Amino acid sequence: MQDLTTRLSALSRPRLLVRAARMGAEHYQRTHSLAKLLPSSERLRPAAIVTQLLDLEHAYNKKRLTNDIGYHFTRHIEILIALQAEARLFHAQRAGSHQINRATKNGPQEEAVDHQSIRFALNSYENASGMDAFFSAT
Repeated sequence: MQDLTTRLSALSRPRLLVRAARMGAEHYQRTHSLAKLLPSSERLRPAAIVTQLLDLEHAYNKKRLTNDIGYHFTRHIEILIALQAEARLFHAQRAGSHQINRATKNGPQEEAVDHQSIRFALNSYENASGMDAFFSAT
């Protein structure tokens, strides 16, 4: 089984879906969207949420490719919006935990996690990991 970063990096969808998801991500409301897409996600970790969203998106993409009558592009876009936002949260928390682990290894004299460093690490990680490929047009 592939890890989440690999699965996200390998994801490639049509330009129109990608653009719509990018625009919608600006207005993402986590509580509302996850309750609608994954009703049992209240207590899940971000990694588990991303995994479930990836599986759901894969199923919807299959419907799209086979011209299934049950396919609704608006639902597919909702899933992609949530997936994009949750993937960013997953990577931010992952970068934060690496920062916290380093701080505890170096002793108590170091301050708590610097949020600006996390944002920088996240942006660097996205660029290095191919996260942009997830939202690249095909």
